[in-house]
Amino acid sequence: FGRLRSVLGPGINMIVPFIDKVQHKISLLERQLPTASQDAITRDNVLVQVDTSVFYRITEPEKTVYLIGDAGEDPDHQSGMDILTPMLTEDSEASVIFLGDNIYPRGLHGKKHEMRAQDEARIIGQMEPLKDHEGKVIFIPGNHDWEQGGENGLKMVKRQQKFIENYLGEDDNFMPDKGCPGPKIEEMGDLTII
Repeated sequence: FGRLRSVLGPGINMIVPFIDKVQHKISLLERQLPTASQDAITRDNVLVQVDTSVFYRITEPEKTVYLIGDAGEDPDHQSGMDILTPMLTEDSEASVIFLGDNIYPRGLHGKKHEMRAQDEARIIGQMEPLKDHEGKVIFIPGNHDWEQGGENGLKMVKRQQKFIENYLGEDDNFMPDKGCPGPKIEEMGDLTII
């Protein structure tokens, strides 16, 4: 009960009333991400504008995991989150793993520190779209979260863990727990991540 038993394909499928339940419907059609524009300067000092257009299709919805890194650099330019958010509305059971550097430039400062409000804005910008997300959400600290290897790095990571878990209302959204390295094995449906 409560576990994914199968993924139904197109055509006629048998569902036993009161036992089986279609929990989510996910479109397997090809989709396009919002077009993003980026200015760049070439080696010969010419300003160019690069437009991107990304098409994707989910082929195994029960195994969807989104990986995102460096999401805490600047809340005004969180293009990774801008791309991820609409995808999660269509795929509510997907797992999301933040691969570190969640709060630039040096992790989550103490409550009285002048940068605390800025730090909170950066991490909340990542968590807010995931507040009611049904899939697994994991934050892993990166070098910026560890205060760039500074003497208060462990305090910063523990502070970030407590803030994330309080905000999301769960106690398993941060790895490694209390800053202690693993290995840690995480089951995500049929997928195992170490």
